[in-house]
Amino acid sequence: MYHRFNELKYPSTNIRMEIFREHIELIENSKFVFYNPSKFKEEFKKPKKQKKILLTIDDGFKSFYEEAWPLLKEKKIPFILFV
Repeated sequence: MYHRFNELKYPSTNIRMEIFREHIELIENSKFVFYNPSKFKEEFKKPKKQKKILLTIDDGFKSFYEEAWPLLKEKKIPFILFV
């Protein structure tokens, strides 16, 4: 779960983009598959052949749209945005 991206003014809920990129790389290199939120309920109940992860973003801050979303879009990584 993530909240803010590159908003250094809010250290308790912020992540720097270089660290977020490292998280994404770590997930990908660990052979995790991202859950598609629209199929999460049905996929969650099935036996797991792969390690899976559901990426969530809380609060819908502008920094998500400006900083993290372009990376997720480029990599075609699904996520849930809770506003």
